[in-house]
Parts: sequence; C-alpha cells; structure tokens
Amino acid sequence: MRLLILPFMLAASPLTAAGQALVHGRLTDAISGRAVGPAEVTLVDVAGGAHRRTVSTDSGEFRFERVAAGPYRVQVQLAGFAPTLSDLVQVGTSRTTDVSLRLTAAPIPLDSLQADALIRTSLTLENFRIRAQRATGGTFITREDIVKRTPSRLTDLFDAIALPTRSLRNLMARRPPCQPQVFVDGMTSRRWPDEDVRDFLNHIHPNDVEGIEIYRNASGLPAELATPQAQECGVIAVWTRRGR
Repeated sequence: MRLLILPFMLAASPLTAAGQALVHGRLTDAISGRAVGPAEVTLVDVAGGAHRRTVSTDSGEFRFERVAAGPYRVQVQLAGFAPTLSDLVQVGTSRTTDVSLRLTAAPIPLDSLQADALIRTSLTLENFRIRAQRATGGTFITREDIVKRTPSRLTDLFDAIALPTRSLRNLMARRPPCQPQVFVDGMTSRRWPDEDVRDFLNHIHPNDVEGIEIYRNASGLPAELATPQAQECGVIAVWTRRGR
C-alpha cells in the first residue's frame, strides 16, 4: 500500500526545559473530522529510519518527548486508513512542534487486519460450513451466495437477503452501546466506539470473504461466539478465504 502525503499544521511554543523538544499531534478522519485512534505513530528521521515509535490515544493524541533538533516526518499506521506520511517537520531546540494529520479511509488488507487477542481455537471455517449446512439458529451467507450476487460492498449482501430482511436491517441499525459483536476469522474485531457496523464491514472486500453468519441474539448462538455483547446485541461473523 502506498503512502499518502497529507496536509498538516505546524505551530511552535517554548518548553520549560532548555535543550529539549516535544513533538505533539492529533489524528483525525479526513472526511468526518472526528478523532481516530489508537494508531501506531512513528517519528522518522531524514534518512527514513524510525527514530521513535508510540501509540496514539483513542482521541488521536500522540507525543514524542526529548526529541533532538532536526528534520523529521511523522508516519501513521491505522487499520481502515491509508498509511500516512507527513511532509518534513523541522523540530527546534527548546520548542514544541505540533503536527495535525488527516487520515484517509482505505480498505483493510486482510493480512494486516487489526483484531483483539481473543483467539478461539475451536472456531474454524469448517465449523461455519457445518452450521451453514444445518441452517439452524442464524442466517448464513455462503461463498456461492456471494458469487451469485456479485456485491460491490459487503453490506450489499445483507440488503439482498430475503429472510429475515427486516430483522437484519434492525440488527445493522443498532447503535452503541448495543451494536452487534463482529468477528473476523474467529477473533473479535476492533472498532472505534462510535464507528458504524456497516462502515467497518465495508472495509472488507466481498471477494475476500468465504462466508458470513448472523445471529440477532443468544438464541441459536454457538458457544464459541457467545461473548456477553454477542448474547445481548447479536453477532456478525465474517470468515475470509484465507482459511479455505
């Protein structure tokens, strides 16, 4: 994935400790303007080497303390957004350099999809296929369904399902704090608290998906998917083609 060089804003103010410099910044969505995070933020020297790394807060704030004077770039990696590299920033001695970066949304590469470390070894693609054949408890979308409908976005599949269309739309329309739990290849997905479920799912291309299973509530929910949120708010489990 190529790096995008995006606009940034600079400001400077003195620090109380002489000879030290602080690089401070905030990350926002280029379209909505809302803060995004946590993200991996790297301070890169003029030769392209990683000088310092940190992780931004949920509100997009990041900082590097005691930075030696000189030219740097700020690089940002965040799932769901294109990798971002700022223009050259001149960091001065005894000053604070503020850098604001706007991130552009991009599809999530499946080999680098960010997910929580909740790994359930009993969840396999084969288990999904068995449940889909039995067709009990949930709503199932198979690879054959995807090929037949040729959707441009993953959520187009939900809109095309005949039964139970209304209940599925209601599930997708749920808002925090009771949005459906999303699993990708058996791991709970990591989304921002205010991120719409449809927006998250549409970062995954339909061509990369082997199947999907959907549960409105705890009824019929497999034990492997039965997190507290899933039992209360429902589940959308996406299985990619990596496990074929």
